[in-house]
Amino acid sequence: MVELLVVVAIATIMLLIAVPAFKSLTYSTRRASAENALKGGLRTARLIAIGAGEGRDVAAVFIHEPGGRITIVPCVLVGEFLETRLGRRVKVFAPVSGVDAVQLPPGWSVRAYAPPNSIVDGNDSEGWYSSRNYPISQGNWIFPETGFYDISLPGDGDNRQTFMVRFRGGSGELDLSHPEPVLVLDVAPTNSFRSQQPWRDYRADTAIDLVRFVRRVLGDDVTFVGNLGQEYRQNLLGNEATDTVLARAVGQLAVYNERRLAAGVGARRLNRDTETLYMGLEDPNNPNKEPRLDLSLFPAGATIQSVSEAVSDWLESRVASSEAMVFTIQRYSGRAQEMLPLEPAGGQP
Repeated sequence: MVELLVVVAIATIMLLIAVPAFKSLTYSTRRASAENALKGGLRTARLIAIGAGEGRDVAAVFIHEPGGRITIVPCVLVGEFLETRLGRRVKVFAPVSGVDAVQLPPGWSVRAYAPPNSIVDGNDSEGWYSSRNYPISQGNWIFPETGFYDISLPGDGDNRQTFMVRFRGGSGELDLSHPEPVLVLDVAPTNSFRSQQPWRDYRADTAIDLVRFVRRVLGDDVTFVGNLGQEYRQNLLGNEATDTVLARAVGQLAVYNERRLAAGVGARRLNRDTETLYMGLEDPNNPNKEPRLDLSLFPAGATIQSVSEAVSDWLESRVASSEAMVFTIQRYSGRAQEMLPLEPAGGQP
């Protein structure tokens, strides 16, 4: 009996040592996979841009579905049209046909740095992101808000915002010379409203080549009864179109584990529906089914300002628990260069 107890004790000790080591190994492996996925997605988009030729920029666009994974989609510039709601001509990008998108491992995310005053003070239909989730007067690390919308409606796309790394066609250089947001075709997984015009004759959900689809919409002069060409372009590709996302070019990205970020910024847990810090579309506190930071995950008194500042501190390694990887995109090579903190975490010299 004594010998048996000794064996059990030794086995228990070995198990207690092995389990944390195995978890650490698994985390390190997924961390490396997330970094490789980011670099691979950027490299793919840049290579396509080099071969696309001058004037045909290509971007690595970041897409997220609540409860799902981050996907990096290579998209090419197709054309532009007058977006009357935004009051300017807007360029349109579409996913490149025949090229596989890259996904980050489960539980891993990407945020981008948005400079101060690049976020609008008001409704999403007025521009890129909004003060609903981020303070406008400071720099913010923004999350790809691409999946927080009502897919049953044909005009709920103004809730869809994201970011992209844009490469100049022909040279493959990082292009930050166009600060204005563009529209990216990201087809909603539904056919609920596609029996109506103009969606009945312009089926993005069944199109084999989305680049050709966008070219057809931008170049087709056919008008429907009671509708002008401009109106159906707005319906199909405008900022409020359910199948489009408003995106802006960025030059800094952060890759991180979503659960560790939540713990690092004081959240009790992630939202169970979205697996992020955002509330779900069916949450009673989110009647408009829009991107909403879930402040109920945080201690009482938490605000948009305090959460945004905590996220920035964690991602930029100003707190000891930070494990994020922050990258700046090199201008000429298009590579993601990791930015190491200038001082140890916690701010101690």
